[in-house]
Amino acid sequence: MTEPAKRRLTCEDFYALKFTSDVQISPDGNRIAYVLSVVAKEADDYRSHIWMVDSAGGRPREFTSGPKKDSSPRWSPDGKTLAFISDRSGKNQIFLIDVDGGEARQLTKAKNGASNPVWSPDGKSVAFIARTGPEDEGQTEETGSGGGAKGAEAIPGGAAKDEEKKFRDPLVVTRLKYKANGRGLLDYRKSHIWVIGVDGGPARQVTDGEYGDTDPAWSPDGKFIAFASNRTEDWDLNNLNDIWVVPAEGGEARKVTNTLGPCGEPVWSPDGTTIAYVGHQNEYRGSTYSHLYTIPAAGGEACNLTASFDQAVGSGIGSDMRSGAHNGGPVWSADGTEIYFPAAVGSTSGVYKVAAVGGAVEPVLQGAFSLVALSYDAVRRHVGYAATDHLTPADVWSWELGAESAPRRLTKVNDGLLSAVALSAPETIHYKSVDGLEIEGWLVRPVGMQAGKKYPMVLEVHGGPHSAFGHAFFMEFQILASLGYAVLYTNPRGSGNYGQDFTRSVVGDWGGMDYQDLMAGVDYALATYDFLDAGRLGVTGGSYGGFMTNWIVGHTDRFIAAVTQRSVVDRLSFYGTSDIGALFGDHHFPGNPWDDTEKVLDRSPLQYVKNVVTPLLIIHSEQDIRCPIGQAEELFTALRRQKKVVEFVRFPAENHELSRSGKPSRRVERYRRITGWFLKYNPPKEEDYDRT
Repeated sequence: MTEPAKRRLTCEDFYALKFTSDVQISPDGNRIAYVLSVVAKEADDYRSHIWMVDSAGGRPREFTSGPKKDSSPRWSPDGKTLAFISDRSGKNQIFLIDVDGGEARQLTKAKNGASNPVWSPDGKSVAFIARTGPEDEGQTEETGSGGGAKGAEAIPGGAAKDEEKKFRDPLVVTRLKYKANGRGLLDYRKSHIWVIGVDGGPARQVTDGEYGDTDPAWSPDGKFIAFASNRTEDWDLNNLNDIWVVPAEGGEARKVTNTLGPCGEPVWSPDGTTIAYVGHQNEYRGSTYSHLYTIPAAGGEACNLTASFDQAVGSGIGSDMRSGAHNGGPVWSADGTEIYFPAAVGSTSGVYKVAAVGGAVEPVLQGAFSLVALSYDAVRRHVGYAATDHLTPADVWSWELGAESAPRRLTKVNDGLLSAVALSAPETIHYKSVDGLEIEGWLVRPVGMQAGKKYPMVLEVHGGPHSAFGHAFFMEFQILASLGYAVLYTNPRGSGNYGQDFTRSVVGDWGGMDYQDLMAGVDYALATYDFLDAGRLGVTGGSYGGFMTNWIVGHTDRFIAAVTQRSVVDRLSFYGTSDIGALFGDHHFPGNPWDDTEKVLDRSPLQYVKNVVTPLLIIHSEQDIRCPIGQAEELFTALRRQKKVVEFVRFPAENHELSRSGKPSRRVERYRRITGWFLKYNPPKEEDYDRT
């Protein structure tokens, strides 16, 4: 029987996609809880529920339901109860539910919401994170005394009840970190650690102060909680997180580490004598790879276990199809002799291990995929994870560590869509840049291409610059291929996962050798694939990829259409207006910009707008604080003032994460705008494709 012809993927197919994340295997390894998010088209939003599947396989079943969002499932130590986060009562709160069935009951009533539930070893308490200010401290109830939060109503982003007043009164700023992408202007509240008994009752605040606390981790005896916090005097001017330990009953926190850089994700050894954590010493500032360290829980000298592993611990692969992704932190083996951790090497990410006393890093779980979520059973025999590859958004898998049998795929959440559409498998390429450095990349062939024909190509540039492309599904690339474009994407120097020297080589050189790497990739593709048309090239990218798109069209006329997204165009104004501008700027172009303005402007695409002849579409979000919309406004003004071909699309109520977590309708509209621009200025020829 002849297989029915598959149709082309469209922008609107995004509405049919489902996203798996936060995979959590039960302590006995028999069941896996995970979060499945779907698009609620009519509400123009997402719904997420917790699903359950047996590790040995079987039919996945929906475990929670309703019109709200459930996330962060966490098994109790005895495997009988799940704690999870839900907004079903309004704000995000922690709920508990019996894994064998029953109704969920609300555990917390945190005034400003609760997150990051962590069970105590005896299963009697749950630690969590709640944002708290001076007048919130001492209580978490949404109702009751002590919760007035005087002054919050005057601060945009606070717990205001009077919207008019919130935007009428001034915000007084004394710290550099007063805004954040996705949150807007920040109030005085900081993330602190709380503990609540699973039988209910009032929650107990464990940490306080003007410092943000994250990553709570119980000691094996349940007496202490380790956490990460920057408690330096100038915490807004540096990234110096340390690991701290505080009594679980509350009290004075004790600093365990004395780092020169950021650290986090603490985890206690089984005997409670040692804490492992992830961090670095700022050797190369913002481009420094994170390593796995251990330190005595009582304090002392830290040991870098992965010093010889020339990759970043915890790194991953970029994708536009992730939902609440976190690929897991370090985990001790049951006997305390080894530590498992996730990392990416080149274009794939997997699980690695190292002896607790140091030594060679060994691969544990590898393949042509990228991890999206990861967890282990209590004895570290089984692992549950979510993984994506070039042609499949993330699904849930299980595997017995060290087993010769292959991992077992437990879900096929997008098979309904993927089986009906024609996708194009990316082909891996390796090429030499102008100085001989080897670069990895991929070429996606147009869907329906025919022998002897020539086709347009779009170069895609990733953000970061320290992120990386690899074995992960990209909806944007497949939509372009379905319309008839070849898609080229590469990991130029500056990308993560190819060694510390490779990653830091872009520092101070944006628009230098990274630009040469990209152009060498285009040259290689044109020389290797005779179906590519050198006269029909397009380019697009977001964030750093937007910077590079701007830089490219200001330095060459070989592209006939370009789309720049959430970009940087003026490094001088970016420094003072981005939520990360000052620290990020110091890392990538060391020194104050006002001390060497010429150098900063020389590497700003705005200085080269007079050279632009490529029709340029500018896509930016109104609430982008990472790359503020003023960057796009400067670029549009400069190009329009010169009567260049330019169009500016501003997305309301979205931030820097539009392409990854924006409202569904706006993500679809973004696809339409990108493809519409290329169809207008770099159109495929319909007669060159087999559309049957």
